[in-house]
Amino acid sequence: MARQPGFFDADERLQALSASGDPLARLRAVVDFEVFRPELENALDRADRAGGGRHHMARC
Repeated sequence: MARQPGFFDADERLQALSASGDPLARLRAVVDFEVFRPELENALDRADRAGGGRHHMARC
């Protein structure tokens, strides 16, 4: 049975990756990803689904 991740497991894993030379951390230092934000927001624009849930049943 798999054990449930602890509170600090993700943080410790990220620290280990950074200590071993995480390529994403180096890339983040070089590339300004905020430049891509407007284009991504337009491409991923979706309707607000906050009113989700089951539809009302029509009464006959």
